[in-house]
Amino acid sequence: MTTNKKFILLIIIILLVKIFLSVIVPLTGDEAYFIITGKYHLAWGYYEHPPIIWWLAYLLSGFGRYNPPIFVYRLFSVFSTVLIGIIMFLFLKEYDREKAFLISSIFLLSPLNILAVVFVNDIPLVLFTFLSGLFFFYGIKREKTKYFIWSGIFFGLAFLCKYFAVLYFLSLLLFCIYNKKNWKNFWIFVLSSFPLVFINAYWNYTHQWVNLMFNLIYRNKHFFFKPKHILMFFIYQIYLITPWVLYYIIRKGKKFFAFSEKKFLFFIFLYIIPILFLTYISFKTGVGIHWTISFLPFLFLCIITLEIYQLKNSFKYNIFFAGLQILFISIICLLPITSLKKILKNFHKNSGYSDIVMFKTPEKICKRINKFPSTYILAAQGYTGASIMSFYDKKYFVIFGSLSHSGREDDLISNFTEFNGKDFLIFCPEKPDKKFYKQFFKKVKIVTEKIEGANIYFVLGKQFIFKNYRNIILKKVLKDYWTVPKFLPHSGNPFKKKYNL
Repeated sequence: MTTNKKFILLIIIILLVKIFLSVIVPLTGDEAYFIITGKYHLAWGYYEHPPIIWWLAYLLSGFGRYNPPIFVYRLFSVFSTVLIGIIMFLFLKEYDREKAFLISSIFLLSPLNILAVVFVNDIPLVLFTFLSGLFFFYGIKREKTKYFIWSGIFFGLAFLCKYFAVLYFLSLLLFCIYNKKNWKNFWIFVLSSFPLVFINAYWNYTHQWVNLMFNLIYRNKHFFFKPKHILMFFIYQIYLITPWVLYYIIRKGKKFFAFSEKKFLFFIFLYIIPILFLTYISFKTGVGIHWTISFLPFLFLCIITLEIYQLKNSFKYNIFFAGLQILFISIICLLPITSLKKILKNFHKNSGYSDIVMFKTPEKICKRINKFPSTYILAAQGYTGASIMSFYDKKYFVIFGSLSHSGREDDLISNFTEFNGKDFLIFCPEKPDKKFYKQFFKKVKIVTEKIEGANIYFVLGKQFIFKNYRNIILKKVLKDYWTVPKFLPHSGNPFKKKYNL
């Protein structure tokens, strides 16, 4: 079998496996949040992050008109990282065809590709960052302006996915400082990206800079040193790169950079600079496993410097490694829910089983909700519950009383002044505090339902008292999540204006 045929066969197998996982893996809270808020609220920007993932949700839902199953939304993630693997092969075969096949196959069997099935903004970030880097490289190699323009456009798209794109920008800047002959090309890149970056900047100017505030302040209020954070950061990198590939890189030592210095030093910059920065951050706070994935493809390109036998071994080990992960995920997702309950009880006294029921059998909860009168305003106490229920019940659930820094897009969607005097049904997977809800309603009743052996709670609030909600919840939300430092210019506070705070 020729190399091309083997590679095509591998791609087909990988795609089938990823589509299978995209079907069996339960909808996550973040996925539901992006889908629901994107579908119901098309906008130039959104509270937590730049808007690409929300725009994709709107597009994949047929411009907000349809309710496709979750795997339809996940197809973008399924194909994006596979596309990167294909591009790797086409790019590397110019240097060494056999190594190109092995490296792209190692990537396709890596955790980054195998587990990239959920609908989150990290996956488009990986794709657009990789394409931007590749086009800039081609611009340097072929000395054509059009490649730098395309690189800037893809960087702009990456920036509209997530702010980790700024680390890529920093890496590119440092490379151009190191290699001054690319300085003019860097400015072509910057000008090409400007219109897309401006979209986000202007939206933030008109919305209290909430993207910046959320990513730099609201979610990072408690920076402190913890050895566990550093340890977990390095464990994540070993897992993502895979232990054997990392071992061979270390074993190669300085020789690993020999080829890179001549050909791929550019890609070394695009990987090393962000990793060094995030290593520093790990001394201050926990660094998520997904924080570094947008730079990993650049490292995989550079392993072309490894020996053929090392790449063949890594390919074999990754087949086994990928198989184990697929088997584990499949077992967990396909296990009967009662078995999961027993497993959870063995590990933790407060098993969180009601959350499992919410993720695994949301339709049963929706069925119970629909037995209540349709006059109730549907709500949930957190963005995860609200988003999951909205997705499966096909009705929008308001987020009620949440003071979390996450899931605040509902601040822009819902208007609680319209709910004054109305009745609420508030879904709670955990036991609610009746005293808390009594502040906002003239009468409160808590209904407990047994669903799949878990207690699921519904708060029935009669005659919502907006004035109390405004004074207790909305004023605190304004102070904690909608207040911008005085040195930042802005055009006004939409949250403050809406509630006359």
